[in-house]
Amino acid sequence: MIRICLPSGKSLEDVIDEFNPSWRADNVVWDGASSPWSDIKEVFASLQGCKCAYCERVLQGTPSENKVESDIEHFRPKKKTVVGRGEIPAKSGRADGYAWLATNVANYLLSCKTCNSSLKKNFFPISGSVGLKNQSVPKLNAREKPVLLYPIGEFDTDPEDLIDWEGFTPVAKISVATDAFANARAERIIAFFGLAQRQDIQRGCAEQIIKVWRAFQLRNDPEEGLSTSDFLRRCQSEHTEVHAACTRAFLRLVATDSHQARIEVRKAEKYLAELKNLYQLPKKLKRSRKIP
Repeated sequence: MIRICLPSGKSLEDVIDEFNPSWRADNVVWDGASSPWSDIKEVFASLQGCKCAYCERVLQGTPSENKVESDIEHFRPKKKTVVGRGEIPAKSGRADGYAWLATNVANYLLSCKTCNSSLKKNFFPISGSVGLKNQSVPKLNAREKPVLLYPIGEFDTDPEDLIDWEGFTPVAKISVATDAFANARAERIIAFFGLAQRQDIQRGCAEQIIKVWRAFQLRNDPEEGLSTSDFLRRCQSEHTEVHAACTRAFLRLVATDSHQARIEVRKAEKYLAELKNLYQLPKKLKRSRKIP
């Protein structure tokens, strides 16, 4: 999870207005049935580099094509919120939801189906007190202290200030002794979206670590040095790169402790090898599968 930067000098509203000048004026109040946010889904896909805002999984297709595997997610649910599950405190936002934010673009982000439909759903865990009806997003944030992060722009804490990575495993960056709430927030986000357990995320991060390590080894190569250096620069500075948070954490490790970095690469290689073996067909089954 990373911060998704807005174009220099522009607000999220500015970006929407450039894409569709009449959208905000036409959707001041939500009618409770329509889905006008679908009309500006392409804006969020472009801003986020066609990646899920929560897990950074790359969504297939161009910004206008990835309709099947992604959603415009309402950070604060529009109709209702439900009590948290498992590791999330049994404390939620407004039970009747945040309908007045249904067409507020600062309440939108692009999410994969797993994060939105299977995990986020109508959960909205908070650590403060329930917000008041018709309050603005900044006032709601101050009052409710959401557990989950809103990563677009600077409305919220930079995710990379809360969550670090040890190889391809996410961990809380701040200790309980330093800041108990920041630590708890990181731990709960990691658990909520399954960032340390989901195979698609673990596999993608492991593959990226190996790719970055190989690029680092070739950065001074006469033939491949230029392209690999450019790749490493993109990994360091561009949020559209694959699993950017994990990648940048690994690059910091390479710069400070190359020995430990090599250990993490070996762990990634072992994980991918075990994953490959897990999905290989048994030899007997392979031999029996003859083409008629």
